[in-house]
Parts: sequence; C-alpha cells; structure tokens
Amino acid sequence: MWHVHGGLPELKFEWLPQKMASMARTLSESQQVQPAMAIMGCIAAASACVVGKYRIADITVNWVEEWSSLFVMLIAPSGGRKSSIFSKLLKPIELWQRTRRTEMMPDYKKALGTLKLKQAELESLQTRAEKDDPAAKAELATGDAQKAVVEAERLLPVLPDLIVSDATPEALEKRMAAHHGRLFSADAEGGALKNLTGARWKTPPSFIAYLKAYSGDGIRVDRMGRQVEIPDPAMTILWCVQPSLMEELAKHPAMRNEGLWARFLPVVLPSIKHKLVPSRDAPEFDKEINQEWQEIVWRLLDTTHLEETPDGTPVPHDLKLSKGAEEIRDKYEVYLSGLQPSWSYSHKHLKALKVPKFSGSKSLSNP
Repeated sequence: MWHVHGGLPELKFEWLPQKMASMARTLSESQQVQPAMAIMGCIAAASACVVGKYRIADITVNWVEEWSSLFVMLIAPSGGRKSSIFSKLLKPIELWQRTRRTEMMPDYKKALGTLKLKQAELESLQTRAEKDDPAAKAELATGDAQKAVVEAERLLPVLPDLIVSDATPEALEKRMAAHHGRLFSADAEGGALKNLTGARWKTPPSFIAYLKAYSGDGIRVDRMGRQVEIPDPAMTILWCVQPSLMEELAKHPAMRNEGLWARFLPVVLPSIKHKLVPSRDAPEFDKEINQEWQEIVWRLLDTTHLEETPDGTPVPHDLKLSKGAEEIRDKYEVYLSGLQPSWSYSHKHLKALKVPKFSGSKSLSNP
C-alpha cells in the first residue's frame, strides 16, 4: 500500500471509519469536490474535537509521546467549492459551542460576578493603602486579597470558542491560553496564512505559536503589556489556499527554512470546473448521515481530559498504537526521511516551496 519511492496512494473513503467515510462521501458527491478534500476535511474536523485531550504515548524507546495535533493544507484553485465544505464541517462544532455556552451562562455570570467583587475589594485595599491606611496595608501584606482574585479567575468557566479563522499571532496565543492551549484554525480563503507570514501587515513572519502547538512545546511570552503562558499547546489546522498565494508566500525565506511546512499534510487539488454539473442535478446531501456525523462530533467535543494537575493544567489520555499502526508509522517515517533533501511540489506555482508531498486528487512528482 505504501510506496516509499513511488509516492503515497490516493485517499479512499473505505480507509475511514464507517460513519466518517459516509460523511466524506456525501460531502464529496453533493458538493462536487474531490474525495481528498472531503476526506481530509472530515479527519481535520474530528481531530479538532479531541486535540490536546489525547496523545500517542510510548511510541518507541526514543520517541516517548506525540501530541494529537494535525495540520492540513488544501491547495486548490478558485471555484473549488471549498466554502461549502468548510461550512458543513464547521456547523456541528459551532452549534455545539452555542449550545454549551447557553448551558454554561448562568454559572459563568455567577462566577464573573464573584471575580468582579474580588477585584473591586483588591482595588479598594490598594487605594486605601496608597493613602497610608495601616489596616489596608496589613491586609495587602497577607496576600489573601490577591489570592482571592487568582482563585476567582481560576473558577471562571471558559465559554467554548475553539474556532479561529483570521487572527494575528498575538491574538492566537491569547485564544489558546483561554482554552488550555486547544484551538481549531479553519480558514477557506487564505487569510490565516497571510497573517501567519505577516504578508497582510508587511511585518516579519511570526509562527512560533504554530510550531509549538504542533509539537506540544510550552509557550511563554513575557513582554511589557503582554504575558502568556501555555504549558501544553495543541492545535488543529484546516486551511485552503490558492496556488497563487502559495507562490507569493514562498518568497519568504523563513517560510521555507524554519520547519513550518514540514508540519503540514499538503493536498494539491486540481480544478474540476469542467466536470461540474448544475447543483440541482448533483446527488442530494444526505441529512441523515449529517445528523449522525453531528452526534459523533458532539460526543468527541464532550470528551474530557484524563485529569487535572493541582494548578488546573489538563492531563491528556495516552493512546497506544496498534501493531498495524506502528508498522505504518515506521514506513511513513522512512518515507519522510527520503524526502528531506528535496521536498518540493511539481506544480508550477509551488516550485519555491519545500514541503512533503501528500496524495490528493492529483499525482505529484517523485522526490
């Protein structure tokens, strides 16, 4: 199945779990997109539901663990109907977020009220202490008021807001910190990639948060006016960009030389406009399959971490690879090592990029 020197095989629906395969198939057929786009979209959406909650542990004696982060890059020309795919994949997650936020709102408002009260009490003590109030100074010296604010902040529920599409690196870190390092970056138009590289604002590329969110390395920012600490960042990415944008961004040396592209699973999707039929003539999107998929997504989103440390840091579940999965991982590791000297795409717009090829609906050149 795996051909180290001949490239990876085409993605097939039957390789997926049954209900995920059914969702990918009805997406592909009804929206008239390549199977690879629907398959990788479903895999990324499922990954976003559990990212940071699970890690692959005890892989080898020299590879102790790997986080369940997944970076997917769909490279497709305009008119590829990517927006409709993204809309249908994100809707179950967005609906879950709205539902859970509504359920959590009473507790959130109560905890927020407590936090504001403790903050007001601390500010009052500080104001009195500045006026040389002995009692206020003595109370501040105990640290109890400060601890009360910290505890109230810890008890404030985090309203789920996991999806981000277009954010600066600074905003990204802030969102990740608020969600215990977990985040789903989903963008169908390339805006996230422009922000990542600084192309939109004419600033130097800044993607350290993405690099660390892939490997699970802690993020610590300590600057004037901004402090962020994320012990175990974990992110899923599903981006769709046009080849012309990739060509433009390839001009940045940092994009090629700092390890970012090696973290993505890129899928090159050629134009299929010539194969499209009127929407009314395409197979109908299966609502029953979609409902089953939504139920799966909600169950995944509702799964919790294994436990929390005393300081509130979530501890993920450990997953052990099966023997068959270990064999595939070993073969893929050998495959990647063969690509290291010359990662490249054959597509004329992507010549400047050094990225590992991944089979989509179009065969790519041999490494």
